[in-house]
Amino acid sequence: NLISKKLNGKLKTQDLLIDESFFQPKSKFKIKKAIFSCKMDYEFDNSVKKKSLKNFSINNGICKSSNLVISGIDVKNIISKVDNISTFQDFFNLFNLKKVGGITQLETIFFKFKLSNNKLSVSDFETRNEVMRIRSSGNYNIISKDLNADNKISLKTKKFPSLPHFSVFLNGNVENYKVSYDFDKVKAVLLKK
Repeated sequence: NLISKKLNGKLKTQDLLIDESFFQPKSKFKIKKAIFSCKMDYEFDNSVKKKSLKNFSINNGICKSSNLVISGIDVKNIISKVDNISTFQDFFNLFNLKKVGGITQLETIFFKFKLSNNKLSVSDFETRNEVMRIRSSGNYNIISKDLNADNKISLKTKKFPSLPHFSVFLNGNVENYKVSYDFDKVKAVLLKK
């Protein structure tokens, strides 16, 4: 609309390549390579005198990909160790994000998102492979780089084919975020072993 100086539209991408070059060099976790299909409704408001990212917003964003690889964690290696733990502390130590590394193949990834006032909100995020499923939601401020995310993780092992999910919470600036866990449901199962 030329009178209100606003542009609204729909954007659909096919075969959008996301790889390691998309991420900051210091990022611990990266998508090594993925091809995404995305669609979104967007608005650009040019009536605001001060131009910034606040002029741009996204609603109803959806992205999906399949057969992607992430670096920074080797889920199969962690899963292989779960069946051999002797204490709950051993289980907890497996998920120390400062000590994990490697790569993980994922079958699918799907998420909904929106962007408004410099805040990227992700909901209904789900990714999985044959031994794990992660469901997440959270927010990321593009300017301040503050992050908060709630991740529910389910694992399958030979010894524990139906472990209850546990939660991993990330909160703070992406350069120095805090990680907290809720292992109560898993702890009850593992302590029975």
